[in-house]
Amino acid sequence: LSFPNRADANLTVKVEVACLQLGALTVGFLPGEPFVEFQLRFREVLKPYPTLLVGYANGWTGYIPTQDAFASGGYGVDLYPHDPPQYSRTMLPEGTGEGLLETLIAVARPRKV
Repeated sequence: LSFPNRADANLTVKVEVACLQLGALTVGFLPGEPFVEFQLRFREVLKPYPTLLVGYANGWTGYIPTQDAFASGGYGVDLYPHDPPQYSRTMLPEGTGEGLLETLIAVARPRKV
């Protein structure tokens, strides 16, 4: 997957989501630092199976805030003018986190346990 960089739309942020199933355990992988709400949703949707959501996997995208966090602003959402765009603290555009989570859930759902 690729998205325009939030700080500079001329740059592209490449994103890889992955899933690993070890017996009943499902481990989802997202780049960057996803907000905790994504882990809670991942766990809720995949009940009754145990789940883990691993950040900082397969690249770095900065923070992955929720849509609600973008509306509120603050830490992990606000752009910092001294960050170079290719290393911005929040590179993904608004609303991307929810889409990444839905993609990860779709990858995680097919199971034969």
